[in-house]
Amino acid sequence: MQRKLLTNGNIFKRTDGRWNGVVWYSDEQGAKKRKSFCGTTKQEVKEKITDYLADFDRQLTASDESKARLEENMRRWLRIFKFPSVERGTYDRLECT
Repeated sequence: MQRKLLTNGNIFKRTDGRWNGVVWYSDEQGAKKRKSFCGTTKQEVKEKITDYLADFDRQLTASDESKARLEENMRRWLRIFKFPSVERGTYDRLECT
């Protein structure tokens, strides 16, 4: 899975007096996307962007397979690569090991 790339955003005041913030990012397919935030104060929009960036970072960290435990990776490897190509008894023995 390709990681999402987050770029810096900006905050500006709209003509109606409200504040708007925008963050740009590239999704898994490389398409450029944007996330907008609106609020009555600049600080409110800044907090929304900060919360979104923190959540964005948490999602990237959670989806990073390199952080998975060895046991989880080995089970996944067994299911995907070994199960279709070995006898059931061999698979059971590998799973126990």
